[in-house]
Amino acid sequence: MASSGHEGTREAAIGLLRSVSAARDARARLAGARDFAAGRGSKRAPAADRRELRERLRMLASLLRDVAAVAAGAAVPLGNADLDGALRDMAGAWGGARGPRAFAAVYEALDAVERNVSPKVVADWVACRL
Repeated sequence: MASSGHEGTREAAIGLLRSVSAARDARARLAGARDFAAGRGSKRAPAADRRELRERLRMLASLLRDVAAVAAGAAVPLGNADLDGALRDMAGAWGGARGPRAFAAVYEALDAVERNVSPKVVADWVACRL
């Protein structure tokens, strides 16, 4: 995964997971969303921002799946095996019912992007739901 050209996408997704894991209030979560949102301050077309956000959300789902597998102690291959240490560090924060709720929020966010909701609004919403 790290060598497939998606390093920035994956770094944005893992950055959001880390910031939300450590967040104590909504302001901290929204700060993480700012870094996660595609096209911050750029003059790109909205379609490009939505496309980038879709990629980041899919990567976020992949990371959440791996974190949930690690938290559950499942003996399954990880999609992001090179991040094993980071995934283990976050596993405690994403165990129990929080993991499946976060996964569902990501898919709701993907649906919102498909319905042309603003990428910033979607990023803020998903950060608060995680």
